[in-house]
Amino acid sequence: PYLDVILGVFVYLILSRERVDLRYVFRLPKMILAVAGFGAFAGAVGMFMPGIGAKLALFYSGFGPGGALIGEGGGVLGDVSIGEDRLIFLSYFGTTVCLYIVSSLNPFQLLSLHHLRSFLSYLSGVVMVMLSGFRDALILVILMTGTSAFLREKSTGILKMVFLGSFILMMAVTASYGGLHLPFTFQRTLSFLPGKWDENAVLSAKGSTDWRTEMWKTVLTSDRYIRNKVFGDGFGLLRQDFEIQASAMRSGGQAYGGDMAAQEAFMINGDFHSGPVSSIRFVGIIGLLLFLSLMFMTSRYAYLLIQKTWGSPFQSCALFIGIPLIFQPFFFIFVFGDFRMELVNQLYSVGVLKMLDVSFVEWFSQAARGMIPAGLLTRRQSRNESLSS
Repeated sequence: PYLDVILGVFVYLILSRERVDLRYVFRLPKMILAVAGFGAFAGAVGMFMPGIGAKLALFYSGFGPGGALIGEGGGVLGDVSIGEDRLIFLSYFGTTVCLYIVSSLNPFQLLSLHHLRSFLSYLSGVVMVMLSGFRDALILVILMTGTSAFLREKSTGILKMVFLGSFILMMAVTASYGGLHLPFTFQRTLSFLPGKWDENAVLSAKGSTDWRTEMWKTVLTSDRYIRNKVFGDGFGLLRQDFEIQASAMRSGGQAYGGDMAAQEAFMINGDFHSGPVSSIRFVGIIGLLLFLSLMFMTSRYAYLLIQKTWGSPFQSCALFIGIPLIFQPFFFIFVFGDFRMELVNQLYSVGVLKMLDVSFVEWFSQAARGMIPAGLLTRRQSRNESLSS
């Protein structure tokens, strides 16, 4: 992690000084989507063709066998409607597909037949998220869609999203009582809603939640796993803790099967599934407050950049990068987060925002001097140009 942070700092320093033209502004969301798709493909190979995946994992770890979490009710290649086969590799690709769509157009336009292809793409992203079986991924899609609606229609968009979302969830609950058999992962993801869900799906989701809260209570009320809650313990491990963790890994215990050795390894390693708790583990309460300050400033910067580029060719890219950053503090605090990963992502994200900001200013300056064809200017930019003159 120390090396990751150093690389993250250099990534920020490089990106913040870069300039990109419109070709790359248009391509950036598609390139990120393509990378997410490749990750999903690699995970599928590792899951369904483990022999091939093991060989390819020598070159890229995404082909490894970690494409699914397997419970006691079924095997990896079995029916996902029985047992806890959560398809991890579909989670990131599904959320990225949804983000790509809602950053390209108003979510309410998906209800129009003129945008049928976009609607089907968005729906496929939601299906992948549901098949992944992760509730936080579904929350992420809801926040992305709601943020896009808010940026486009302000409070009216939020009210429409609440009404439409409530209607969809109500239909899902009604379908559960009507005898519609949904896959196990679908039911696990929706188990927080009142409905007639599979008992194993409900117990699986509840067990995961209880498992997390038990970890948080243990580490925050003792000095066994976080020895310095003010300044943190850093990224390293004591040798005795490393030996305990290595022993738990060799035993092959499943974290979601109630295995105490695996839970012990998670707590020692700082895998708390909580942004604030993991931050306290590594950088303490002071580091948590500083990091939250950075996140809130980044959120504000992303919002201002979206407003700044609205109506320009930079708009879709700014939305694609900025939408997750706007609600990221909320997600990090209340839903899911890992300080080690989020710190590096934050450095990268600020660098991309700065790159887009500087590139837009340079592009707009050229437009004001007549160096860019008028066809690339929107009415709003033409008006801004007149006002600037």
